[in-house]
Formats: sequence, structure tokens, C-alpha cells
Amino acid sequence: MAAYNAVRPLTAAERELLPAMLRAGALRFWISRLWDYHLPREASMLQAHDPGHFERVLRERATHPVPADAMAVCP
Repeated sequence: MAAYNAVRPLTAAERELLPAMLRAGALRFWISRLWDYHLPREASMLQAHDPGHFERVLRERATHPVPADAMAVCP
């Protein structure tokens, strides 16, 4: 966050919404991995990854969200 904030600090609204966006990202990756795991496609380069990883990430984000004030710019 410090490196990002050095270029462009997050607005208050962005800091407020970031925990929800982190959960949405984890959900998107979990669904994608579930899809590939349960409905594999024929592709020589495709290897299904464990969907459990992003399930755990999503559960962690839901039970321990990053507080908005933790993403504030530090002096």
C-alpha cells in the first residue's frame, strides 16, 4: 500500500470499499478455480489448481477484513 500511495493515495471512498473488493477478488478466483476443477476443458497447457486456496482466502477476508484506516497514508 505504501508504494501505491506514493504514486496516488487512495481516496476515503476507495479505502472504505477496498475490503469488499478484496473479498470480491477472492470470490472471483475461487469460482474460476472451481469451474476449472469440476468442468475441465481440453487444453494441453491448462492444469486445474486447488480451489481450496481461494476459499480459504475468501473466508479469511470475510472473518478478518482489513480495516479502512489500515490503508491510510502513513507520514
